[in-house]
Amino acid sequence: PSHSNLNNANVIDNVMSSFQQIQSQIQQNKIAAQAPAAPAAPAAPTERSRHEVIFPPSKIKVGANEFEVSLHAPPMSILREFTHIFGPNILPPNTSLFVIPTIQPSLVGSLLNWTNVVSLEKDRLLECFLNLCTSLIPQILPPHIFFDYIDPCSGLPMLHPSNKIYDEVAGCSELLNLRVYNAGGCKVLTHNEYGDGGYPATIFMAGEREEVMRFYTMVVNLYSGNIGT
Repeated sequence: PSHSNLNNANVIDNVMSSFQQIQSQIQQNKIAAQAPAAPAAPAAPTERSRHEVIFPPSKIKVGANEFEVSLHAPPMSILREFTHIFGPNILPPNTSLFVIPTIQPSLVGSLLNWTNVVSLEKDRLLECFLNLCTSLIPQILPPHIFFDYIDPCSGLPMLHPSNKIYDEVAGCSELLNLRVYNAGGCKVLTHNEYGDGGYPATIFMAGEREEVMRFYTMVVNLYSGNIGT
């Protein structure tokens, strides 16, 4: 055969080889397209996505005093603050932490003014909260459930020794999605109904989830009317 014929044969062989490669690639692409797509990896949960509102805000009444209460599985930010305040080994084994933010409405409106009337009202609201935590809840609290509450005046736990302060305003703001603003260097919580006349205070509990839920439901049912002392 002539040199020209050999060159033409080589060109044809190269073209055929390239065509077969293209066909093979097309077939692989079809197979890949028909295969089920691998599930996307779930996005890492954010701190707020870990927060769970177990029972939304509802109102209870202890004597003549109204409280807005709710039950939460707290976000990581509050879990870290709890550990910072109480220490890493405070909770019983195999238990989870829960938070009950409470808001009491002031009877004199805004609590921002530095007057004797506002000062007396804050004292009254403090006494109402302490009465709930010291006299009423302990009467029906199962003994193996962890329980503590924050002194609204100092920010310190009442039942476990600590010198670390819990930020009531920041905690209630995060759990209840309430706005906070600064007034004279102080952080002020703005409640949807009470405005700046809401008195925040916090209860911490830990135990098995179902048991804590039963206890919380019992408290709400017990004080859903004008019951208590």
